[in-house]
Amino acid sequence: MALTFSKLFCPDFIEVDGLVLLAEHYNHDNLEDWKITLVVDLSQVESVINHMHTYDLFLNDLQEDIEQSVYCIIGQAMYRCWKCSLADKYPDKRFQMFYSDEDMDEGSVISFNQIRAM
Repeated sequence: MALTFSKLFCPDFIEVDGLVLLAEHYNHDNLEDWKITLVVDLSQVESVINHMHTYDLFLNDLQEDIEQSVYCIIGQAMYRCWKCSLADKYPDKRFQMFYSDEDMDEGSVISFNQIRAM
């Protein structure tokens, strides 16, 4: 259980073709599909692949029994931990972090992408 929590808050990252991705979300075919769909915007490709909904962390049967505030607290903690983990692992890269709890139909949403020079 401790390992599961550690990976939730300090996930493994993988760098593929200059993209920094959540290792757990990486799938070669999926990445190639998004690169075709979002042709010139690599930051958007990262953002799409790296997004996570806090509802996905719980079994469907439990989602309705959990207070909305719990999803927010977990999402905010993940946001802060991911930000620190990315800065630690990639000190020469800059990242844009995203957190939202405005649409709670799917829980909080956390994502990130690199900030690239234009």
